[in-house]
Amino acid sequence: MKKFLFSIFFVLCLSSCSTGFVYNNLDWLVHWYIDDYVDLNAEQEAVFDDYMRQWLNWHRSEELVAYRQHLQELKSRIEHTPLDRAQWLSEFERGRTHWNRLLQEVAGDLSTLALKLDDKQIESIFDELEKRNREREQRQKSRDDSRRTDKLQEDIVQWIGPLSKPQKELLRRYSGKLKPNFKDWMQYRRKWQSEARQILLQREDTERWRRAMDAVVLDPRQFEHQTYREQSAYNRNVYASLLADLHAGLSERQKAHLQEEIEDLIRDLSDLMGDG
Repeated sequence: MKKFLFSIFFVLCLSSCSTGFVYNNLDWLVHWYIDDYVDLNAEQEAVFDDYMRQWLNWHRSEELVAYRQHLQELKSRIEHTPLDRAQWLSEFERGRTHWNRLLQEVAGDLSTLALKLDDKQIESIFDELEKRNREREQRQKSRDDSRRTDKLQEDIVQWIGPLSKPQKELLRRYSGKLKPNFKDWMQYRRKWQSEARQILLQREDTERWRRAMDAVVLDPRQFEHQTYREQSAYNRNVYASLLADLHAGLSERQKAHLQEEIEDLIRDLSDLMGDG
């Protein structure tokens, strides 16, 4: 669980104290990120910049409103009664819809941009992706179960403050229930990347090709094998149960801490939208 509320909604860097700086400079930050994967020529950069401006305008005018509404509703709900496991799972699913809307918005533009890349650039992208796959695998070898518990505790403390001994024990128990699925996740990533690479190397501006591209962008879960899907569903249930048990046992001070953290995010969103 990367953030206590990460599965609830998709907003990059919203929990950072530099939210406004990050969001308002996403254009050049994305360029910096993309440069690690592919070198764009001047014409390609101009086309990308135009799309990036459109995406950011859309995101600021429409998506931030949805994120804020979601957080406001969540804040109100958890203020009055603890959420149970099923309710947390529903929040996770609602968070997924935010991400899906983003993919829907950019999918067609990504296809158009892909048509402007040459084979060398495409190979560069997937060479870098595989390099990072291997780096993840190398880092994973040095990790153990205690690191997972520590990271989970760090994330939760950020949202509710210091934990009591019973809460730490609760966290340890639930962390022990999680099924390791790193290898299956990497298998899924490589399958998705392989399919995307093949489609991109056969690119041509036809309706059939664009449908294939949309399928890769909009439905990456089609490349998950059954074992990984079952593990992921199981782990989501574990996380939801953990949140339900933690939420039910929060002290008044922790409840206030959580409410203030969420309120801070709501204020950040209002500031980004220009009506804070």
